[in-house]
Amino acid sequence: MYIKKENLCILLNKLSEVVSLSFYDLGFLFLIIGVILFYNRFTKYKKNRQMEMFASLGKKEQELLENLEEKGYKIKKINPDISVIIEEDYKTYSDNFRFPFIVNKNKNDYLVKMRKEKESIRISSSRYRKGLLTECSIFNVQGIVVADTTGKLREFNINLPKKRLLPKLILISIITFSAGFYIALRIFEYLSQGVK
Repeated sequence: MYIKKENLCILLNKLSEVVSLSFYDLGFLFLIIGVILFYNRFTKYKKNRQMEMFASLGKKEQELLENLEEKGYKIKKINPDISVIIEEDYKTYSDNFRFPFIVNKNKNDYLVKMRKEKESIRISSSRYRKGLLTECSIFNVQGIVVADTTGKLREFNINLPKKRLLPKLILISIITFSAGFYIALRIFEYLSQGVK
């Protein structure tokens, strides 16, 4: 359904007369309601996606998930994966990084790795540390939790600078600009009424 701009203005004016709010007050109110509704829909969508992913976990992953939650970790993402493509002249090479979970504890994000039975963890090895750094920088996390088959968890903290989240900055800027515009408009209306 498409509403013409003139009809929308007339509707808002009539509504403002009934509710005894000005045209701009109603517009600002609808803007706030729209942002709240969008945020609620977005969070419900994210929760539904996570529930679908929980259902797709295997038995080992579900046991690991329960073990992590018992130790105080909160699940942030399930089965995060990133594909990386490296190009050289006319050849392309691709790698896929995939882990069972990204978890959060004490405001830090961690990748979760499941250690195979014969795999040894040697943090003193330069090659192993470089692998950890690569994985942490690709997923923008502050560490890695390694889980072995017995259920023991080893946490490695890596101090990397966090990347800025541009979408949050944009949303905050839009809300701040809208609030500033509304306040300036109200002040202008107040001053113009005082001049008459």
